[in-house]
Amino acid sequence: MRQNASNNGQDILNWFKTDETEFEFTEKGYPIIEPITKEETEGIAKTIPFHLAAKNDDWDRWVHFHIQDFKFERIWNDPDKYIPMLQKYRGIVSPDFSMYTDMPRPLQEYNHYRNNWFARYAQINNIKVIPSLSFSNEESHEYCFEGIPENSVLWINTIGPLRDPEARPLFWSGLDAAIERLSPTFLYVRTGSTAYREMLEDRLKGRVEHEFIKNDNWLYGA
Repeated sequence: MRQNASNNGQDILNWFKTDETEFEFTEKGYPIIEPITKEETEGIAKTIPFHLAAKNDDWDRWVHFHIQDFKFERIWNDPDKYIPMLQKYRGIVSPDFSMYTDMPRPLQEYNHYRNNWFARYAQINNIKVIPSLSFSNEESHEYCFEGIPENSVLWINTIGPLRDPEARPLFWSGLDAAIERLSPTFLYVRTGSTAYREMLEDRLKGRVEHEFIKNDNWLYGA
């Protein structure tokens, strides 16, 4: 039972922290992230990866999680430890626990749940959150948009998928499905080279207003 979720100071999968007066869920049980407006995303051009955020003293940035999962697994294991630090920043891009195409579906769904859960938990704690899109193959479209707000500013990372020509068709399919289902008001697109930007521009032009965000990891040696 829920009252037994916290035992000896340990919260089973953050279930005890999931206050049902603050969380709403989709019919499939995924936490719902509140939308955000373009005006609320001021300063998004300055970003920093999570694993370096605690060492930084320039709070005029947005924190993202486009790094290896082990570098931010701790936000799930002990979320309250990191909320005060994240509150100092302008906001965060919602976490990006991985959803690989060869990962068993239950693990992919679990990671989507975790992405949404921490995003909503951050919002409850007065942290601005830009919802980030994550998907793998077309089967993932059955759940990967659950809880992602419609008619909101959204974010998508393209660094990995566009580097691999074999992965690009799945990426384009997911991007198209996201635009169709969620009707984003604006899309921040994190990308790398000029060639990738040209590919993305061809795909996005006339469909959704967007802005390219440069890959910042090289700035920090991440």
